[in-house]
Amino acid sequence: NQIAWTAFVTDCKLADKDSPYCKMQDLDKVFILQNVEEQDAEAKQQNEINPNRALLRFEFFQILVRVAIEKFLRPGLMADVSEATEKLILDCIVPNIPPGAQCDTDVFRNSWVYTKPCDDTLRRYLKSLKAMYAFFSAAKDEVGKRNEVLSADEWIKLCNAAKLIDETFTKREAHLCFAWSQMFVTDEIRRREKMLHARFPDFLEALCRVTLFKRMPTDNEIEDYGCQTAAEFFDRLVKEGQLKTWNQSNKVDWQEEQEEGREIEDVLDKLLGVMVHRLDLDKSGVVDKRDWHIMQGHN
Repeated sequence: NQIAWTAFVTDCKLADKDSPYCKMQDLDKVFILQNVEEQDAEAKQQNEINPNRALLRFEFFQILVRVAIEKFLRPGLMADVSEATEKLILDCIVPNIPPGAQCDTDVFRNSWVYTKPCDDTLRRYLKSLKAMYAFFSAAKDEVGKRNEVLSADEWIKLCNAAKLIDETFTKREAHLCFAWSQMFVTDEIRRREKMLHARFPDFLEALCRVTLFKRMPTDNEIEDYGCQTAAEFFDRLVKEGQLKTWNQSNKVDWQEEQEEGREIEDVLDKLLGVMVHRLDLDKSGVVDKRDWHIMQGHN
């Protein structure tokens, strides 16, 4: 949307108050112009999906070209559109965007998710994970159609239900885990549902990525606290009113976690154990339909 666009322009220092064509108000006009929809019959499907005051991915690419023209071509600083666009990206955008916007999602995926230890860990909780996915992806969409795939909002609801969202793992980090876990979709119009939702393998990957952001207690910490599991450890912290303090003292940096190349299966095992413990309302040892009936009764 336009607020996000303004933040992007500011962070990347695209606006130039001394430029005759590239002041902030000029780039606001470019955003408005980019959102003008074509009215021919061929564009009807695209217009129905395309939000009026926000950019789809292809529109974002287009607006970068427009900005390059305003910033470099119209003042006569450059003559070639492609070279101006490349300069805009390499000189203005890449040095200024945050690390999360430059994340190569395949690095984590290939190095840590697609491994036997990680697969073995996920399989130990597979029944509960399938139940979680099935329940939270069962909501009806905006036209009343029941989906069997997980949306970003449904993912956040799951994270809230499992009490994962806190001062160190906010909705922003949760959304990053979701977005980084989705496979690339080439056509964001015709394959809109796939672009906006996570399939079950994507869901599993998103859980793995949570381990980059959330600290789990070590075995020694659990033992020293007189507990048997990470779930019991956190329950004790909650009871003693120490959870927030522990979280703030044990923040992790996702870049450092990924660059250090540590194995994730121990943290993943503890994370999934905590989630099952919190969502297993009938204390049967697994998450299943009976827990959802209890949860819906509570709501």
